[in-house]
Amino acid sequence: MIDVNLAPGNDKQPDGQWTLIIDRLPNPQQAQGVFAINMATNKIAPQLVLEVAVGNESMPQLTITDLNRYFGPGTGTRCWIGLKIFKTTNGNHRWWAGIAYRARAPNGTLLDAPDTSPESMPIVASHNTPITTPTNIIFHVDVATLIDPCQPPPNYPATFNIDLEEIRRVIVQWI
Repeated sequence: MIDVNLAPGNDKQPDGQWTLIIDRLPNPQQAQGVFAINMATNKIAPQLVLEVAVGNESMPQLTITDLNRYFGPGTGTRCWIGLKIFKTTNGNHRWWAGIAYRARAPNGTLLDAPDTSPESMPIVASHNTPITTPTNIIFHVDVATLIDPCQPPPNYPATFNIDLEEIRRVIVQWI
């Protein structure tokens, strides 16, 4: 991964990013000119980004300010996954995980705004969920949204799934 800003004038950099590989689409010519180009790399901007915050961002910063920056004009972001770890000195660590997509107008046009998915953990003022509590949350990342207006390859799954229990276990192991 190359560290690059999302768009000119936007100093936000994702902790992880994934970009569409046009050559793998059934009709690569459909993708010509429909995806945002990252000005720093002159390549297609990431469609899926991951943001992990431990000590440097509050929930409002992560879920309002930063989230809006990821879906700002020219970013190309189609899906955002955010994790917030509330690390404490007493070992009572807590966490939050959320997923958002680029919002759509009633006619289906992609907008420069986020639409947080109901699969996200609720945002609460009490520092969210204990990291020691197992979860059964799975984020179902919608492939069609990532590659719209292009068609997915034949026999490609409609979603790819991110099991938050697996992520929680890794966090517990390393926190």
